[in-house]
Amino acid sequence: MVDDVEQDWDELAKYDYIYCRNVIGSIIKDWPRLVHQIYESLKPGGWVELQGFVNQPYSDDKTLPSNNPLAQLMDGLKEAGEKTGRSMDPAPSFQHWIESMGFVAVEKKRSRLPVGTWAKDPTLKDIGAFMAQSFLKGVGGFTAVPFRDVLRWSREEVEVLNANVRRMVMQWDIHTIFDFVVVTSMKPMTRR
Repeated sequence: MVDDVEQDWDELAKYDYIYCRNVIGSIIKDWPRLVHQIYESLKPGGWVELQGFVNQPYSDDKTLPSNNPLAQLMDGLKEAGEKTGRSMDPAPSFQHWIESMGFVAVEKKRSRLPVGTWAKDPTLKDIGAFMAQSFLKGVGGFTAVPFRDVLRWSREEVEVLNANVRRMVMQWDIHTIFDFVVVTSMKPMTRR
C-alpha cells in the first residue's frame, strides 16, 4: 500500500507492527499527530518501532573541531526544517512522543555510528566506511533543496560546504560520531 502518512488513516484494519525509519524531513509539522495515528492503528498489544539519526555530530576524543563542516551541514538542515515546518532532527523526541501517547514497555536503544574507518572494532569500522560513503556521495542531495531553495545560499556557497564536508569525512584523524536511536513500545492490551 502506498499512502500519505500525514493524511488521516481511515483504514478499518488494525496492525500488529508499525515501523518508521529515517523519515527526516518527511513529516511536516506534527509528529505527535503521526504517533497518535500509529497508536490508533495498532491492535491492542501491537508494537511500534521508530528509528532515526540524532543530527548532531560529536567526538569522544575532542578531534572534531567546533566549527566543523558536518555540524554546519546539520545546523543548516535544522534551520531549513524550521523554515519549512519539517523536523530535521526528530529522533531525540521519539521516546517523549511515544510515552505521552500512552504506549507501554518503552525501550530506547542508542547506537554510536562512527564516520570513517578509524574505529578499532571491525563492525564499527565497516559502519564507519558506510557512513563516510553516505556523506561523500550523498552530501549534494542533502544540500540541494534545503540550502539553495530554502536558505537561499548561492550555488558556490553550497559547493564549498559540500567540498568541506567531503574533505573532513576523509580525514581519519577526526573521529566523528553520530548517534542512532531506536525506540520500541507496545500499545496497552486495554485502554487506559
